[in-house]
Amino acid sequence: MAPTTAAAIVFALMWTLILYSGFRLYRWLFRLDRQAREGEAPIRTGL
Repeated sequence: MAPTTAAAIVFALMWTLILYSGFRLYRWLFRLDRQAREGEAPIRTGL
C-alpha cells in the first residue's frame, strides 16, 4: 500500500470519527436540554 493511500484512509477514518462523535454529542445535549425543560434531568443547567 502506498503511503499516500494509507494517509488518505487514515484521514477519512479520522473525519468519520470526528463527525460521528459530533453527531452523538449533539443528540445527547439535545436530549439533556429537553429533559431539563421537563424537569426530569439529573442536573440543573441554570439556564
